[in-house]
Amino acid sequence: MCKIKYRLYSAVFNFAKCRQGVTSIEYAVMAVLIATLVSVIFNTDSGGFHDAMEAARTTIVNALSS
Repeated sequence: MCKIKYRLYSAVFNFAKCRQGVTSIEYAVMAVLIATLVSVIFNTDSGGFHDAMEAARTTIVNALSS
């Protein structure tokens, strides 16, 4: 019984000490957030950012052509 208890405590301690899995999950979450943000910002259908960029481009083109 003591050997099983020791193995269980050892496994839990080693799992808690290991940070590599946590770092991988953090990177995956950040990648999903960045991909979502880029998708929302550069959505070509419509949206505030897209409309503002189109207006700025039109203003610049009109200013350069006149």
